[in-house]
Amino acid sequence: MFDNSWRSCYFGIKCSCVKVMLMNRLLQRAVQTGNKFEIIYLDARNHVSQRIIRVHGVQGTAVTAFCFTRRRIRTFKQDRILSIRPIRHWAYGA
Repeated sequence: MFDNSWRSCYFGIKCSCVKVMLMNRLLQRAVQTGNKFEIIYLDARNHVSQRIIRVHGVQGTAVTAFCFTRRRIRTFKQDRILSIRPIRHWAYGA
């Protein structure tokens, strides 16, 4: 069984309370900006997957987002998000 007590995060912080706070900030920013984020997700059957999402809302510990992998709106549990990071968009030109 996968031990979810220690989750890595984009910032590399190991303290769970700080990670939860940072994840909440990232998710709220994602709702406001509409930017894409990459997550590593652990499902109920302990399968790990990598997803690209656009967050629509956060209610309690439920994250509603469009999942580009599944091509539909999905609900993710925050405690099953192992890692989250923004997708950087690079500008080319002068």
